[in-house]
Amino acid sequence: MKKWQALFLGACVSSALLISPVAAADHTDTTGVSDPSDWEISVKPKPTPAEIEAARWTLLHKEKDIHYNYEEKSLVRDAKDPNIIRVNVRAIYADPVSVALMDKKYQDKLNTFDSVSYSENLMAINLKDHTWAQTSAKIFSFAGKLVDTPVFTETYAPIEKDTFQESLFYIAQLFADTGRTGIATEAR
Repeated sequence: MKKWQALFLGACVSSALLISPVAAADHTDTTGVSDPSDWEISVKPKPTPAEIEAARWTLLHKEKDIHYNYEEKSLVRDAKDPNIIRVNVRAIYADPVSVALMDKKYQDKLNTFDSVSYSENLMAINLKDHTWAQTSAKIFSFAGKLVDTPVFTETYAPIEKDTFQESLFYIAQLFADTGRTGIATEAR
């Protein structure tokens, strides 16, 4: 009788092992992962580099020829003057005539089928004087190639109504007052 009990117990243990979650789990390739803390478990697919880049930018202002976005994480007070807020702004060119003029200007730096697409500009907003300045820019092609990096003299100009500079002024002011922009984004 003890022999049958041992066989029965062995069959139960074998069955339990066969239907356990461990046996049914997907065998993930862990080649190159030496530390278990490097493992990533997620239901959502990992974002692509293009999706990560797009998430950096928040729409600021649209005009007929150019769409402006700003990078919230780039907002910072100037080290020398606390009334100045610096921020990166992306200008996406939508006007074919303007793009054609820039393509002509940078034709020696562009590939045959490439074209100027956007620029990333470092802007300075003076909250006290209600003025703005552009300090530098990086001009990129559709293929993502850096075409030019002009640097500008930091010359401040008055902020006009209904412009992207006015929109940026209000975001900079809110940032200066609260440390945030008030626009819902991912947790920092």
